[in-house]
Amino acid sequence: MPRKSRKPATALHGRGCRPCMASAPAPGATRADLAQPLNAEAPYTDLLILGAPTSVDDPVGTPLGLVEAAILRGGTPALVVPHPHFQHTVAERVLIAWDGSTPAARAIRASRPFLRRAARVDVVSWSAAPARAPFSRLVLGEGLKRHDVESAMQQRGPVTHLGDALRPTAQELASDLIVMGCYGHARLRERVFGGATRSVLASLPLPVLMAH
Repeated sequence: MPRKSRKPATALHGRGCRPCMASAPAPGATRADLAQPLNAEAPYTDLLILGAPTSVDDPVGTPLGLVEAAILRGGTPALVVPHPHFQHTVAERVLIAWDGSTPAARAIRASRPFLRRAARVDVVSWSAAPARAPFSRLVLGEGLKRHDVESAMQQRGPVTHLGDALRPTAQELASDLIVMGCYGHARLRERVFGGATRSVLASLPLPVLMAH
């Protein structure tokens, strides 16, 4: 039987979580103007709620680089919301992009208040083989069930650009929230926000909960 869904804020406060919502920046504010106070606030909250990065000519949008700096330096998971945002629901149908990595696992732990109340949770992996715990041999679905989260597991073939695969998959599953880790390439900025993460942030189709 599908679980009854609740509004995200209710789900967070119902579990004792304290979200921190960043308001719109003052005109002319830069990433440097906002990153330091936001990162100072981050350790005192469970979840940052941020607007998606916008173009440099948007006077009220989220400055370029702020989302990256907040997740990388603040150490707190972030719910990144696109603008404009026309969805009527958030976290009723959750898509977890699972690759067995530490950032993905941290994003899942941060999203548990949402997952417990979701009507549907889809776990999709694009790796050649399902990620299992090395000793217990648990798969993610079994671990989620221990936290009262029922999920549907999907194993899909490897893709070159995961960001390009996420968007049509979310549309196919009618997802209203993506949960994923931040990871990428070799250098610091590329390692955290390269590849799939950068692609998703560049054209955010729906709210995304991320952790590093």
